[in-house]
Amino acid sequence: PPQPARTTPTPEQQSANAAVVLDPHDGSTVDRIDFGRASARPIKRGAFPTARGIGIDFTPDGQKAYVAGCDLDTVCVVDTTVNEVVDRIEIRNASLVAVTREGRFAYVSGGGSVTAIDTSSNATVATIPLPNVGVIVSGADEGSRGPFLYASIDRGIAVIDSQSNTVVDMISLDTSPKVIAVSPDGSLLYASDTEFSSGVGEVYAVNLGTKVLIESITSSDLPSGIAFSPDSTLAYVVLGGKVSLAVMDAPSAVTLAEIPLPPGPFGPTYFGLALSPDGRRAFVVPFFNLQSCAERVLAVDLETRSIDERFSGTLPCFLFSPAPKLAPDGGPLYVPFLL
Repeated sequence: PPQPARTTPTPEQQSANAAVVLDPHDGSTVDRIDFGRASARPIKRGAFPTARGIGIDFTPDGQKAYVAGCDLDTVCVVDTTVNEVVDRIEIRNASLVAVTREGRFAYVSGGGSVTAIDTSSNATVATIPLPNVGVIVSGADEGSRGPFLYASIDRGIAVIDSQSNTVVDMISLDTSPKVIAVSPDGSLLYASDTEFSSGVGEVYAVNLGTKVLIESITSSDLPSGIAFSPDSTLAYVVLGGKVSLAVMDAPSAVTLAEIPLPPGPFGPTYFGLALSPDGRRAFVVPFFNLQSCAERVLAVDLETRSIDERFSGTLPCFLFSPAPKLAPDGGPLYVPFLL
């Protein structure tokens, strides 16, 4: 079928929020999506930028991507077959997004609430009040309920049932997580939180069957991005301060090994993490690429526990990029970023 004509971004669009699309094999640039209008809301100095975050998630077939924070108070819907924005949904303070695993709904955090979007029509169908909501991720079904969403709140995580669009449980923590990941089998949740001013952070491991905290690890190594192996036995955590990738036994939260990462031109800046569907590669994304514009995405061979130097991973200059995501079934790596 004929494809819509590609348009050359205007100078204004080139300075707007965008996403770069990388080949997951060699790191070459496949495409760039410019979202059209530059956001004007400032970031408070020294603050973690979830108030003006940007996040991406896909429908299970990989045909659509939802990008929260693509522009001010906006969720962009991207047709991934041509990497074009085909719809825009206005949601106050939209910052991060999670598509339920069966693909019926996309949930967007921001503005003191979580908003549910019907992915068949892109209409908003529910709003769940949730003060101080931050990161949101999707989980698995649990018995007759679910799928579930997990959203960070002040000193904990809220559990949202997507069938009733209500908060059905709370997991209490000492801090407010900036990163959450749920294991593929739905049994475990890992979360991390780092105060960048002090460098002290926490890694939490939670048994989702019992909602009981398995372990809380205090770290001065700037823990951030988290991903699980496909069989849910291993958890990987980016340690920005240590410039390494921790390999953990997921059920016990015991660190098994650390994979050194090359330091960036301006010190430790790594934050985001994505894993290939087969669990053989990890993609580590820098948090910002502004001072030197020389940072790149790293590809880590998890079998040899070494850096794949053949992977180029070139990135444009950007202010920050908290949430990289691989398209389903081993598709391209999407790195959304704010300018």
